[in-house]
Amino acid sequence: MTADLAIAQLLLSTLLIGVTLIWGIFRYRRSGYWRRGVHSKLQAYLLWTLSSLITLSCFFPLAHLYTEHLWFENIGYADVFWGLQKVRWGIFGVCFIVAAGFMNANAAIAHILCPESREFRRWTHTQTFSFHRMVVCITLIAALLLAVPMLLLDDIVLRYLNKPDMVAVEESLHFGMDQNFYLFSFPLHRWVSLWIEITLWVTCVVVGLLYNFYYRRDAHTMARVKRHIIFHGSVLWLLLLIVGGWRSYVHLWNKVYTKPLTNGLQTLHGLFYVDFHLASATQIYCGVLIGIAIVIVLNIFWRKRLLWYVTMAAWGLSYMLLIHVYPLGLHVARMRVEPFLKEGRYLQRHIEETRRAFDLDEIVRVDSEPGTATLEMITENAEVRKNIQIWDRRVLYEALRETQIKPHYNFHPYTDVDRYTVDGEYRQVLIAAREIDPGAEITGWDRLKTDLRSFTHGYGVCVAPVNEFVGEGLPKLWVKDTPIESEYEELKVAYPQIYYGEMIRNYMIVNTDREANSAGLSAYPEGVDKVSEIPEIPEWMQHTYEGDGGVPLGGWFRRLCFALRFDFFPILISEKLTPESRIMFRRRIGTRRNDRLVKDRVSYIAPFLNYDPDPYIVINNEQLYWIIDFYVTSRYYPNAQMYVDDKTRLTDSELYEEPDFDTFNYIRNAGVAVVNAYTGAADFYAIKKDESVIQTYQKAFPNLFKSLSEMPDGLAAHLRYPDYLTRIQAKLYGDYYRQASGFYDNTNPWSIPKEAYYSSEADQEMMPYYAMLKLPGEKKVEFVNVIPFAPRVREKQLKAWMVARCDQPHYGERLVYVLPENAGVAGPTQVEDDINKKTGDQQRGWQAANDVIRGNLLVIPIENALFYLEAIYLQAKKPEGEDGDDDKPRRPKLEMVVLKAGSNELAAVEAQTFDQALNMLLLGIPTNGETPMNGEKPSTLAELVQQYREREADSDRLLEQILEKMAEE
Repeated sequence: MTADLAIAQLLLSTLLIGVTLIWGIFRYRRSGYWRRGVHSKLQAYLLWTLSSLITLSCFFPLAHLYTEHLWFENIGYADVFWGLQKVRWGIFGVCFIVAAGFMNANAAIAHILCPESREFRRWTHTQTFSFHRMVVCITLIAALLLAVPMLLLDDIVLRYLNKPDMVAVEESLHFGMDQNFYLFSFPLHRWVSLWIEITLWVTCVVVGLLYNFYYRRDAHTMARVKRHIIFHGSVLWLLLLIVGGWRSYVHLWNKVYTKPLTNGLQTLHGLFYVDFHLASATQIYCGVLIGIAIVIVLNIFWRKRLLWYVTMAAWGLSYMLLIHVYPLGLHVARMRVEPFLKEGRYLQRHIEETRRAFDLDEIVRVDSEPGTATLEMITENAEVRKNIQIWDRRVLYEALRETQIKPHYNFHPYTDVDRYTVDGEYRQVLIAAREIDPGAEITGWDRLKTDLRSFTHGYGVCVAPVNEFVGEGLPKLWVKDTPIESEYEELKVAYPQIYYGEMIRNYMIVNTDREANSAGLSAYPEGVDKVSEIPEIPEWMQHTYEGDGGVPLGGWFRRLCFALRFDFFPILISEKLTPESRIMFRRRIGTRRNDRLVKDRVSYIAPFLNYDPDPYIVINNEQLYWIIDFYVTSRYYPNAQMYVDDKTRLTDSELYEEPDFDTFNYIRNAGVAVVNAYTGAADFYAIKKDESVIQTYQKAFPNLFKSLSEMPDGLAAHLRYPDYLTRIQAKLYGDYYRQASGFYDNTNPWSIPKEAYYSSEADQEMMPYYAMLKLPGEKKVEFVNVIPFAPRVREKQLKAWMVARCDQPHYGERLVYVLPENAGVAGPTQVEDDINKKTGDQQRGWQAANDVIRGNLLVIPIENALFYLEAIYLQAKKPEGEDGDDDKPRRPKLEMVVLKAGSNELAAVEAQTFDQALNMLLLGIPTNGETPMNGEKPSTLAELVQQYREREADSDRLLEQILEKMAEE
């Protein structure tokens, strides 16, 4: 049950209670006048019994709403919950009252104009009363059906009521309306005008039924109907004409979102030549409606039926000719010859509006001249080298499952990418939370039969630098194990318990009675040695909750309400639960389930925001926090291109996928939500100060959002520019970086290249990735989000790459580094083909006994040169007969690191660690821009490399010789 269903059930129950009570009273009072009074009394008693049962059933939705209030009150957002309900059900109430009142008012007017004749009242009264009662029922049902869909307009109304005051600039005007009007007022015009038009037509049907009944009721009323129906009908017709004029302007305003008829522009959305000229036709159409209205008013006195038919035909004909046929004719007559001359300025304006809508106008273009990759570029940028990501997120997950997994615990399949300053160094890391994941034997309220302390929470995190290995290809963990150990003071965790996380599914009750828990062992079958058979709980799992998360069970009433909502008898009668016990629910943070978004903790608090489904966990001040980016979107930014969420599956896992925001033409990463993994406390921080949509929510709920300055510095240092938004902006920027002429001719469009991620061919679009880079002109490395571009017609070449900066004070800044025309730099797709050519035979040999895992292809800009790097892992195939054993860890091992630098040949070596691979690969990179020639000293180094591979026992001495040779040169 949801809060909306609970309120709807209460409203329906209240109506039924009222009907059954009144009906019962009526039947009881009539029992004294009828000969069969006993039967009437019995019916009255039955109706009152039904009323009592309905009253009892109301306790279920009341209990749900009460526990909802307790949950929101506990986290400090009760005003948000009730504020949303007030808006949503206020809309419903207003629409229901207006619709029912208007229809019944017209029915009452018809009754006044056509009363019952005294001469025929004796025969017509009962029939008239029954018909009126049926009409009232019809109007109430129609009003209910009309009001229910308006519940969906809560967000539109909320934005309209709290729209910010903004002075429109001339460039933002469309048909005389500014950006604010289209973002906040137009949606309400669109749906309310449609609702009023439908209500008027339903009213016309109801009034028509009434007058038809009156016309056939008796001879006297027939004359009154002929005399008065023209007056009543004319008033309704005038109202329809007024709404028709309103709807014509809604249709005109809607043209800033529709597709044009011009060839070559039919995939765009916005205001173009033909649409702009529709304004004059709309004005003429409204003039025709005014003329029709005058004729209708005059016809009240003339009473010519023919004029009704003529005006009705004129109305329909003018609508078709002026609103629909005229634009088509204008297109046929004027757009055949040199269409760009007419569409050019409208297209340019569409491009500018789209850039503003998707925040592309703030992207800075930087022309970059490609240089020659040299050895010094890496050796002199040790900070970049240390942070080149070799560990794939899913590969690290398998490695953690092999060494760090515990029974009934698990890691999310996609570890999070972040950065920390440890021991004075700024390092990129992968971090994964060890979350509770009880098996099938720990389900339902079996948890109350064991120790509740055992499976209430996850425990700790694992933190690994992105390219360091230990032992036989295992990750070097800076934070690991249970109990938790931290190699650095900056990564110390004092509260490793995770009560709120990505994989948590069920509610949980903490702070139970310890003695009752021990006594609960008696629930085990007789003959089981409760001392020897029940495993001892490790000390790291024995935690008494000390936070304020969850809602206290309190007294018997609260306990009863929670029992009705969750599990009735176990909660109500369990001896393990005390008034101090706290019930935690809605513990899930982000992510998806199957093909739909999960309604999680933060989306229950603020459902009007769109949340990124990839939360990431952060260590700050010795505590764990989840950070979730949230977006504000709209379909109503004027003259901007619609973006259809293509629902690209990033993986084959149901736990990770792009969010589904359907269709929108405006998006902003408005802020972040921060959830304490121990207490569940949620804070919302607004990042964009001048963003108009988030301002409406700040105005509506002043206690919901905090400013970025209020965020602790330790958390602010971990903000990331979300890769989902980077991808959207990159896809649009590939088209909208051009001016109108280039756009119309479709010259030099860019696209996102393809890579062979977890595949043998470059068959999937590259996704943005996080990296530590030193941008040109900057003195230190920074954490950025990167995505490359390729020309759409020459997809195997590299054209540019976008960088979204994540570190303060440059958070949110985006740069696009553009290579000159015909630079001839190989793109990611070409590099993937080269990898297949160079290592194809090896890969086919590996595939006999292993699954070959291709990691992300990384484009690493260093100074003015580019390096491509890809790690290839081998994972042992699943033995036959173990198809069902998917949980058994099969850790992939690093087999090869492939590197391509500048214009050099692609190099690939087998390696156990990244440092080993990189040391060997660097020997093939030219020094000082000079390309080594055959027969020169570099060949001697190659011989040393071969010896290094063959003589593992003396590898350290040979490595020293190699380095000495490099130093000599």
